[in-house]
Amino acid sequence: MAEPKEDDIQTMAMRAGDPALVEAKKEAIRTIDVFLDLHEKYKDNIGVYFAIKHGVPHDGDQAFLWYTFEEEKEGKLFAYHYNTPNGLEDFEKIEVKKEEISDWMINDHGHLTGGWSVRVQRLKLTEEERGAFDEHAGITNYRENNF
Repeated sequence: MAEPKEDDIQTMAMRAGDPALVEAKKEAIRTIDVFLDLHEKYKDNIGVYFAIKHGVPHDGDQAFLWYTFEEEKEGKLFAYHYNTPNGLEDFEKIEVKKEEISDWMINDHGHLTGGWSVRVQRLKLTEEERGAFDEHAGITNYRENNF
């Protein structure tokens, strides 16, 4: 079961191999070109946040971080983390292949597109915790992902 840490509602321990997370990753990879097309179209819009999620080694396991997406170049995705957690400073910037992402999301003024793992995380919370989670993440609406 996922439990938020007291100091950060967005930090949750999730079981490796959780079927919902495995499906979330599959959907993210399957639809990454939708993300890239939308980024190209709306990247200059203020208030629209584009991010990819990627796992990095941490304490003998993996920590999955959201990175602000910058660009795709020669088949690689480039992104950076603006507030890298202690111990993960070596992963402030990443360069990954499309199939190496865990998720992608677009937060357009509170309206979430993509973000399959965010939705899985949120379902593990109580109704009260969901409100705090949404507020912390700046999400007011979960759009349907019909791609």
